[in-house]
Amino acid sequence: MKPNGQSVVWLRISKKVPVQVRHAAGRVVFVLPDVQVGVQNNTNPLVTTHFPTAVSKAQLVRTKDGAQLVVELRQTVKLTHRVIDGDSGTMLLEVTVPRRR
Repeated sequence: MKPNGQSVVWLRISKKVPVQVRHAAGRVVFVLPDVQVGVQNNTNPLVTTHFPTAVSKAQLVRTKDGAQLVVELRQTVKLTHRVIDGDSGTMLLEVTVPRRR
C-alpha cells in the first residue's frame, strides 16, 4: 500500500520474458511464458483481507507453459504494469492498482 491509496504488486523474475495480460471478470492475469517457480512457497496466495486495496488476492500459479501472476479484484479497476530491467538479465514486473473507490 502506498500513502495515496494505490497498491503495488511486484514480482522479480530471473530472466527477461514477454508479459501478456489477460482480463477476465474480477481478475487480471499476467502470463509469463517459460518462467519456472523454483520454490513451492512462492505459489502461496497473498491475501489482502486486512488492507484497504482493490486487490483481494494475488497468486503466482504454475502452468504447463510457464507461470501466471493472477490478481483477483474486489472491484473493477484498471491496473497498469511495467517491466523494469534488472541486473544480470533479470526483470521486475510491477503492477500498480488504483486506490479503492
